[in-house]
Amino acid sequence: MHARSHRRKLLLFVAAVILPCLVLVGLGLRMIRQERELAEKRRSEEGSRLATELGNRLLVRLERIKLGEAGAWARVEPGQPRARPEKPAVVLVAAVADDRIELPWEQLSSQSGRLQEAAFIRRIQEAEQAEFAERRLARAAALYEAARRQTRHPVQQAYARLLLARVLSKLGRLDEAYQHYRVLLGLSTEISDELGIPIAYYAAGQLLKDEASLEVVL
Repeated sequence: MHARSHRRKLLLFVAAVILPCLVLVGLGLRMIRQERELAEKRRSEEGSRLATELGNRLLVRLERIKLGEAGAWARVEPGQPRARPEKPAVVLVAAVADDRIELPWEQLSSQSGRLQEAAFIRRIQEAEQAEFAERRLARAAALYEAARRQTRHPVQQAYARLLLARVLSKLGRLDEAYQHYRVLLGLSTEISDELGIPIAYYAAGQLLKDEASLEVVL
């Protein structure tokens, strides 16, 4: 009789405590998996959007270069030497993996986690407070610059430089902003944000808004 009562209490305990805990754990794991899938989807969509935009604009520029060079060659008289091309060659570097072309920006960065370091986050949050809440753009620029100089990690430096360029654009200091964007454009695609998107993509997107800046890049 005592053993039966003990088993009943044990079953009630399992039903009232253990099972709900297991359900909550299962739901938690499912939510974590869904968040990871959503982050991966956002990373893929943003990377595709930026790559498409950049690719389309570059194709337009390349088409102009091609037409210009073709016209220059057509104007050369027979027997006359042909001038050297006015524009440098554009080279795409890619690797072949498993019988497919793998572009450099398709590889996720292992360094992006450094953006989550507490000290760096505090500095960036202070600058964003000045930029968005207080509307003190000059102070925000100074704080972003300080955040960039106070770290030696390339991902953190690039991210702070990107935000600095943004606020410099708001201040109307476009030459300085474009200078920073061009520096970022030359970075390795391994320098990426927490979603794995190369920071150079963001700089390219900003430079593409201004045709004169694009001329300098090309």
